[in-house]
Amino acid sequence: MINLLDTIEICDLGIATRCNFQCKMCRSWQESGCPEQEMSNADWEDVIKQLHQLLPSDRKVIFSGSGEALLREGVEELLCLAASKFKVGLNSNGYLIDEPMARLIARNVEAINISLDGTTPQTHDYIR
Repeated sequence: MINLLDTIEICDLGIATRCNFQCKMCRSWQESGCPEQEMSNADWEDVIKQLHQLLPSDRKVIFSGSGEALLREGVEELLCLAASKFKVGLNSNGYLIDEPMARLIARNVEAINISLDGTTPQTHDYIR
């Protein structure tokens, strides 16, 4: 009999409900949540720890959501905790990645997906 937990390769953690952009193809910024409505970082830490009890450490945890994950206060600690237990991915629009954040990402994140729309800066900026 197959263990369903063994079939899980990626776990997507939707930690972001707010966004710093107002993209033309996305309306989540109009419906953005309030920080008070989000799960607390302590709750997310519990989720990561519980996932670690259930899944092997070679699985990937991706930080994403309906908004920008890096807007979340305390995301640095969550990334570090997750990286100590899993492979970590991050979905971002890239706008908040400054030098200190880039160093943190380089130390803790195996793969990052950055949203790029179009082949020219003008197209990208028009959409984003």
